[in-house]
Amino acid sequence: MSSWIREAHYVEEKFLEQLRALEWDTLVVEDSDNKHRTDKALLNRTSFKEVLLKDKLSSAIKRINGLWLKDEQVKEVIATLENINKTSLFENNLACSELLLENTSVDLNHETGAKSPTVRYIDFENVENNEFLAISQYMVDGAQTIIPDITLFVNGIPLVVVECKAPDITDPVAEGVNQLKRYMNTRGTEQSEGSSKLFNTNAFLVVTSRTQAKSGTISSKLEHFLSWKDPYPKSLENFGSDEQDILVAGMLEPQNLLEIMQDFIIVMGSGRKRVKIVCRYQQYRAVKKTIKRILEAKTLQERNGVIWHTQGSGKSLTMVFLIKHSRHITQMQNYKILFIVDRSDLEEQLEDTAALTGEQVSVAINGNDLKKKLSNDVSDIIMTLMQKFNDDEAFKSLSDKKEIVVLIDEAHRTQYSKLGAALRTALPHAIMIAFTGTPVEKTLDSFGSYIDTYKIREAVDDGATVPIIYEGMTSKDSIDNKSEFDGKFEDLFADLTKEQQEAIKKKYGTKGDILEAPKRIKVIAKDMVRHYVENILPNGYKAQVVSSSRKAALRYNEAIKKALGEYHENMADTNPYKGLVSKLSSAVVISHKHNDNSDEFPKEFSSKIHKDKSVADFKKPLFTTSPYDAKEGDDIYDSLKTSQLAFLVVSDMLLTGFDAPIEQVMYLDKKLTAHNLLQAIARVNRTYEGKTRGLIVDYYGVGAHLKEALAAYEAGDVEDVMRDKSSELSQLELSHRKVMQFFTENEVDEINKNNLEYAVVLLDD
Repeated sequence: MSSWIREAHYVEEKFLEQLRALEWDTLVVEDSDNKHRTDKALLNRTSFKEVLLKDKLSSAIKRINGLWLKDEQVKEVIATLENINKTSLFENNLACSELLLENTSVDLNHETGAKSPTVRYIDFENVENNEFLAISQYMVDGAQTIIPDITLFVNGIPLVVVECKAPDITDPVAEGVNQLKRYMNTRGTEQSEGSSKLFNTNAFLVVTSRTQAKSGTISSKLEHFLSWKDPYPKSLENFGSDEQDILVAGMLEPQNLLEIMQDFIIVMGSGRKRVKIVCRYQQYRAVKKTIKRILEAKTLQERNGVIWHTQGSGKSLTMVFLIKHSRHITQMQNYKILFIVDRSDLEEQLEDTAALTGEQVSVAINGNDLKKKLSNDVSDIIMTLMQKFNDDEAFKSLSDKKEIVVLIDEAHRTQYSKLGAALRTALPHAIMIAFTGTPVEKTLDSFGSYIDTYKIREAVDDGATVPIIYEGMTSKDSIDNKSEFDGKFEDLFADLTKEQQEAIKKKYGTKGDILEAPKRIKVIAKDMVRHYVENILPNGYKAQVVSSSRKAALRYNEAIKKALGEYHENMADTNPYKGLVSKLSSAVVISHKHNDNSDEFPKEFSSKIHKDKSVADFKKPLFTTSPYDAKEGDDIYDSLKTSQLAFLVVSDMLLTGFDAPIEQVMYLDKKLTAHNLLQAIARVNRTYEGKTRGLIVDYYGVGAHLKEALAAYEAGDVEDVMRDKSSELSQLELSHRKVMQFFTENEVDEINKNNLEYAVVLLDD
């Protein structure tokens, strides 16, 4: 049975069957009809270049808006959607999406005389008022003719394109995504391909091989196509293990589809770096559960709750989706939304995120300002710092309204004791929804039971985050040259008596002095650079250094720069990365304190301008093409697209709420405990092209503190939060032995250049 027959039989036909069970109409265009371009394949279009089913759209427009629309007006409304022609598919998609969500208008309602009446393409309020049709093998002409496996139409508008692949091919998802990119003409080929016009109105894409099924958008890279693993509000117990069954039930049930399209898709970034993002299943589920709790719970205490979604899983976007969706719930349209954060840098980040709701965000600068903003009846979004809830008279009674939802970000730090009590006194009837990636014991006591949980293990299994590998550089058995690391107090003096340790402290000063010692920092910086160049640089990723203090951060920054220069000098001229290493740089970002000495702590390293530029450069790739793969004469260091800032050195900045997917390794030389440690190490768990692991290299000795930090959680909730490098090496050795045994059984005792090709063929077979 050929691959395409297996694809049709096991995947495509099953997909259509599932859609029919959800009351979709389905239509299969036969291959012979497409081959001969028959009327059955044309489907009432005037040509195969058209993508809209205009007869169905025309009927839907009249049904949804009323019979007052004249035929010429209906044609005008359809033409408005059909004729959008921007400079790129992404721009076309944005314009079409806005039109479908915000509607259009015509000149006059000839029955009532009303001018510029609104005309809707889709009825988001009454799902049954729309027509849902899935067409298999829908042919469209463009630069090339394309025939997607399944195209989903709402009122004749193509909203979802599904690419099916046989379940037994090597990496069906990658092949499916590549095919969709060819259809969209987004592979960057010299010659145009596909028919991008089919995707102008696209909400999201699906790639499925039945056992695997993943969704993304027109801008998603392969690693951003993710599974939908919960069919909420249906129960997962009613489904088998095939991801396709769950995705269809969760994303393509008609009401869910329209909700996702209207409230759970956003555009982030600016200029050419904009991306379109569709929600993940835990975000949709958390929002729906939160709305349900707010509307159905009988008491304020029961309406409050906690959303525990692990670091890197998109908590901030969940907040955005919650606001957007609540605005379309009749009972919640009058609610004010109050964002509360506990750090000014998080306030800035969350303000940018909150703007994705499409609403203006108003920042309260003090108690009186917040009281004023809460006093009106406008259902707006307000943001403030938790620290402003002090014992100031203005905060004792801010508002007694019930129509206030308080969204508390990172609810594990300052939301308890006096500040927490002040918040509840100020807003006694407000609903409190707390978001956290690392709940502590007091979280549930303060904010109520869990609304939804999405834990570390789930995020790693889903591919939403990458696993983290731990490498301890302070343990004696992992230090290659112990004499160079005799300043590492935490471990190297652990066996001495208290009297001996005190004598050392008196001689060398406090532990802080030891951690800030220039000689010690110089030695560790050299080791960091060696480790980075040998293990991280070839893949194009970057490093964050966490130091014990602001003084140590400044010293590390200078030491790393010198170590990079020394490493470059000792590199062989034939090393393809030598030129890149000569360009690598380091930057330090520290907080500002009022009593800073300008010589010891230059203001340039704590200014907002410096921080913003350093972060922006850090997030850029090191090169456009790896030096190993580059051809002679290639310019791989485009100054607009790349930055060779490889090390970002911090002490207390950028350890929470900082999202830089290109960061793969964090070098730790600071005591971090409890949730602060879990927050920090999560900086390396973001997904990025080709990135399969995050790495923590520990020069301080936080391993024991990690065990303490995890002790408060159930074992299954935090399983494998960090894997020790030694266990990974053991697994690698086992895999190596199995491979070599396989070669031996096939009469290949040793791999060399003479039999390498044969060995590869053996593995392929």
